[in-house]
Amino acid sequence: MDTIPISNNLKFYAVEYRRSMGKLYAFVTCIDIQSNGKGKGKKCYWGEVSCHHNADDILEVMRYGGKWNHIP
Repeated sequence: MDTIPISNNLKFYAVEYRRSMGKLYAFVTCIDIQSNGKGKGKKCYWGEVSCHHNADDILEVMRYGGKWNHIP
């Protein structure tokens, strides 16, 4: 997987994939680095993706995905 750039003060940390109803979903965990560059905690987002380990798809989830607290 390509390096994923920081987006909206979020640094990529981890991803887990789940398939449901024939669609693939990514559950992305990010570190909120705030404006001072130090990690302030984790934020989690999910969204539909086209394939595993696609940096563009993960970046889209980080920018526009729905929030979640725990992996279902």
